[in-house]
Amino acid sequence: MLGRENQDVIYTMTLPVAKCEIVKARIGAAMLLELCQLLLILPFSWLRQKMLPVGNAAGMDANLVLLAEGLFLFGVFHLVFFCSYYRNVDRVGISFIRATAAMFLLAAADVIASYAIPFVRDYLDTPDPQFLGYKLTVLGVSALLYLGMTALACRISIRSFEKLDL
Repeated sequence: MLGRENQDVIYTMTLPVAKCEIVKARIGAAMLLELCQLLLILPFSWLRQKMLPVGNAAGMDANLVLLAEGLFLFGVFHLVFFCSYYRNVDRVGISFIRATAAMFLLAAADVIASYAIPFVRDYLDTPDPQFLGYKLTVLGVSALLYLGMTALACRISIRSFEKLDL
């Protein structure tokens, strides 16, 4: 919202860069912040498991699958937010509400899955290093989905932003 109020896109358009580079830079900055956030979670997840080995009663344990879920949710956020935002840069609030609603529904599905789906409950929602093979597979798939959704969001956003008349 601050970017909209400061007319960040209009200012950026006056710089000698292509519209596609503006989109790539914004998405790249978001990715950098998200990956830093996930890296900061690692020591606290490890500390949580060492200090309180009892599982989390309110959803997914602090383990590798939780990081995988974070990557997946960030990918969904990119796909929903940036594709909506670059159709109309003045409606950042609507784009944010759409992306947040999608993330909320998926996070709710995650909590439900940790209780209702036996594989998630018995294999994925366990402290590390139990069932590490499954967890690393989920993390790898989530990382690929994150990159794929982000790349798709970037392509769609670039196409939309280049058509936008500012």
